[in-house]
Amino acid sequence: MIGAHRWERTFETDTTSTHEPTATDSPKSAVRKTLEAGILSLVLMGFSLPRSLPLLQAGLFSDTDDAARLVQVRDLVGGQAWFDLSQHRLGVGGAPMHWTRLWDAFLALPILTLRSSVGDAAAEVIAVTVAPTIVLLAVLLLAGKIATDLAGEGAWLPAVVTALIVPFTTTRLVPGAIDDHGFQVMLVLLMLAGLIDRRPRWLATAGIAGGLSLVVGVDTVPIIAAVFVAIGWHWASGGNSAAALRRFPAWLLASTIAGALLFGPASRLVGRSCQVVSLPYVVALAGTAATFWLLLPCSFNTLKTRLGLLTIGGIVTIGVAALVAPACLQGVYADLPREANESWLQYVAELQPLDLGAGNRVLHIGILLAPLIALAIVGIKVKRDYEWKWLLLTATSATALGLGVWQQREAGSAALLAAPACGAAIWIVAGRLKPAPLRSIAVTLSPIIVSGTLLVFVGSQAPAALATGDAPPPCRASVVVDQLASLDRSVVVSDVDFGATLLVRTEHQVVAAPYHLNADGIVLAHHIFTSSEAEAARLARRNGVDLIVDCRSAPLLRIWEGEGGLLADLRLGRVPAWLAIVIDEPGATAYRVLTD
Repeated sequence: MIGAHRWERTFETDTTSTHEPTATDSPKSAVRKTLEAGILSLVLMGFSLPRSLPLLQAGLFSDTDDAARLVQVRDLVGGQAWFDLSQHRLGVGGAPMHWTRLWDAFLALPILTLRSSVGDAAAEVIAVTVAPTIVLLAVLLLAGKIATDLAGEGAWLPAVVTALIVPFTTTRLVPGAIDDHGFQVMLVLLMLAGLIDRRPRWLATAGIAGGLSLVVGVDTVPIIAAVFVAIGWHWASGGNSAAALRRFPAWLLASTIAGALLFGPASRLVGRSCQVVSLPYVVALAGTAATFWLLLPCSFNTLKTRLGLLTIGGIVTIGVAALVAPACLQGVYADLPREANESWLQYVAELQPLDLGAGNRVLHIGILLAPLIALAIVGIKVKRDYEWKWLLLTATSATALGLGVWQQREAGSAALLAAPACGAAIWIVAGRLKPAPLRSIAVTLSPIIVSGTLLVFVGSQAPAALATGDAPPPCRASVVVDQLASLDRSVVVSDVDFGATLLVRTEHQVVAAPYHLNADGIVLAHHIFTSSEAEAARLARRNGVDLIVDCRSAPLLRIWEGEGGLLADLRLGRVPAWLAIVIDEPGATAYRVLTD
């Protein structure tokens, strides 16, 4: 118990109101920082827009979630009910989406405001340009605030620059990047800023931001769980300010429930889906909030007693949540049909672990460099100082890094979440340099190194050098999509990823697109492509399919081709009598399903 006593003695000086307003909190300072962050945001937008504007005007998006998000917003602007989150042109007869109206509203507002004066198309381009830029501005301000609270005013600039140039920012907070991941990371940064500040209004802000991040997507559950672990350890090890932190889970619970009711159908909240905020998540949050509300104001003699009480509370909470929805213990996609997982989800690259093999090592180490540096600095600081802010960031940094290794799509957001700690580390080290010009150079150039930008650039060149140049053009090439758009509205079976392009650029009904609540449509597409000619004809006609599109460069269809069936026959030139070719381009062939 020697370690426990050391923690307890250290925290005796820790008070509830640890943040005292300083000159850096003055309105003048806030305006200056906002202007600096705003200029940097506009600079990134200015660099990105010339390349992205022609693509946006053509309706081409680099990410399938971006495309479907715009479709969702178009439907909302076009009169679809606020609480109706179904995508009615997806699947056979429509399919629910796991998103909420929270981010939709940010995108819909400029479209509704501007379309009468500039037209629908221009209003959409403005919306998908402005919305990510506003999120970027908020991200930079929050990264700077957290870094300043960690290491002082000198950490502001390196943290902001690091946040600006990490790969996630330069790819997912630029014009056209309108999926909700950037918005979600911004909410997580706001939550961390409030938890570090710890004044009552900031704790309320932290809880609200954390709850809304869950409403946007339950993939923030691990980060919030890490926050709970940090709060529990802070209290168990004798932190006198821990009692104040009980406000956070209470606000988090209230925000999650209110956000789910305001920005989505109420039926979700009482359901048992693992993929959206639902009853098991509410039960888990309620149990955690109750445990902290009861325990944190109390004082017990030993670390062992406190940890024991927290363990009991955690076991009861998880046990009740597991009784409500046992499958959710297996993960977010536990309720996904097995065939959807085997035929599609397991091949989604962004959901796979980071590959540190020879071909990707430099690229992925570059992406993970900032989280690694952040974890190192906060780990050293928490060992030396035992302060709440370092304890919190140790828990969340370790979790973010683990998620980044476990799933590729989380690696980028882990790098952005690491920016404040990296900025603090730069200032802690470079701020000691003499003379002043050398210090300024170090502070300015260090973000380029710690962000991993150079390694990512070098690593990303390797695959390009190995490209053969003889691959068929992608199915989303304008010549293919334009011809499909010119056809009468039809029910289309195609590659799963191509379904998102069809949704945003045509009026067709799309059987399969890469959204996990569209599992039935994905399974149907898999069956049609991999069944015998007779069975494929029966399935297509029974489900009203009009067009079957073979995208020859689609990786998933190459996998399905290997299973045999209709797709394999089509690629061998064996077209059955019930199909007729209507489009034949180098990148794709479209077949009309003929009536009996």
